[in-house]
Amino acid sequence: SIVTILFSSLETFISSTRRIYPNPSAGNFTIEAKDLANQVVDMRLFDMAGKRMISRKYRISDSGNLPISISGLDQGMYLLSIETLGQVISEIIVLK
Repeated sequence: SIVTILFSSLETFISSTRRIYPNPSAGNFTIEAKDLANQVVDMRLFDMAGKRMISRKYRISDSGNLPISISGLDQGMYLLSIETLGQVISEIIVLK
């Protein structure tokens, strides 16, 4: 199916309490979101053509970290979307 992606400001995610690192990465990223500790999040990953590559639910750890592995995907740019508590957090990540 075709998915229309509306890009939000990258500043939406990047703050003193939220970040994704390392970016770019060879496939292993960590989402740090201390304000979302112990929350269940819907994580979706889209390629730049809008094709959904991953769609899963995760629980962010007590420490506010969530390790994500996408090493099986092709190199390139992806849109990572995390939905929780009525908000959608988006970030472009680069798989090298």
